[in-house]
Amino acid sequence: MATVPLTVDAFPETVRNNPITFVVFWANWCPGCREFMPIYKYAAQRHRDLLFGTADTEITEQHQISGYFGLQVIPTVVAVKDGHMVRYQPGGMSHQEFADMIRDVRALDVSEAVQAAARAAAQPAHPGVILGGSRLR
Repeated sequence: MATVPLTVDAFPETVRNNPITFVVFWANWCPGCREFMPIYKYAAQRHRDLLFGTADTEITEQHQISGYFGLQVIPTVVAVKDGHMVRYQPGGMSHQEFADMIRDVRALDVSEAVQAAARAAAQPAHPGVILGGSRLR
């Protein structure tokens, strides 16, 4: 499948209707983006059962999608599986790095990951510890 430009209106439905969706945030003026896009498009051709979306940060309608993910760096690739964001990779990748990411996302058991996250969130915070790691006295 070729890459598909995503819009704010179509994004939620697109993610819902595709078990695995990759989205690359990019801009034409960005050298790293221009280097990564052929890798991304090649992967889209090799993995026709997956959706590979694009969001050009220079197009207002597509730029708004980046707000969902707190985008700070381009290119950035986001992987969504079964409606959950499972990977967020800022910066470009080599062919092998992106192939590894695709393999890992395919293999990921989302329900187990969601359960593990819920268990971690249910654990009480350690009293007297702040984010910097210093103990309060």
